[in-house]
Amino acid sequence: MSQVEQVPPGMRVHRLPASRYAIFTARCELPAAVIAAYPYINDEWLPTSGSAHAGTATLEWYDDRRRRGTEAEVDIYLPIIIKPGPIPLHPAMPDEVATGA
Repeated sequence: MSQVEQVPPGMRVHRLPASRYAIFTARCELPAAVIAAYPYINDEWLPTSGSAHAGTATLEWYDDRRRRGTEAEVDIYLPIIIKPGPIPLHPAMPDEVATGA
């Protein structure tokens, strides 16, 4: 929504500061895929990424892909700041994490 006046009754507006995001796509039946992604993101990816959590809200983007049953997809936007120094190369999220298997 582009205008605060267009917000439906019962919803609230939260303004987030501009940020850089690492984006992860969780793939599997919901909510298992999203639940399985967070330990990987926080315990494996973040400590070795050369990044730190920016301290603002992590966002989950649910669109029409969420309706695919066992093939559902949800994007997780993790706000990050890049730590000083070289940025390590990092592999993609392993399939067993991405699928919640």
